[in-house]
Amino acid sequence: MTNSPTMDALKAATAGLLYPSETDAPFDMSETSTVPDFSTAADESIEEISIAHFFDGLEENPAFQNLRRLLERTLTEIRVFRIGTVEIHIHIIGKTSANTWITLSTLSVETG
Repeated sequence: MTNSPTMDALKAATAGLLYPSETDAPFDMSETSTVPDFSTAADESIEEISIAHFFDGLEENPAFQNLRRLLERTLTEIRVFRIGTVEIHIHIIGKTSANTWITLSTLSVETG
C-alpha cells in the first residue's frame, strides 16, 4: 500500500520525536485497509484511554501540540490503547478520509 498524504504528514510530525517515559521511545506507523485488532494481546492488560489523556503533560512541547492537532484534523474514530503493565505498548488508531486505518505506536516503560 502506498503511503497516504496523512501518513506522510504524520511521519514528518513524529520524525525525531520521542515519547517520554523511563525509556524514551520513537513512534512507528502503519496503514492498513482494515481496523487494527489488538485482541491477540488478550493475555496482556488492555486499557483504552482518550486522546486527551494520552497528551496530558506532553502539550508543553510544541511538537506534541502539533501532533495532536494533526491527528485530530486528519483522522476520525481516533482510539488509544495501552497494552501491557510495565512495558506498555501504546497504539493510537484512526481512520483517514480515504477509509484506511493508521496506527501510530510507541512504547512506555513504567516501573514505578
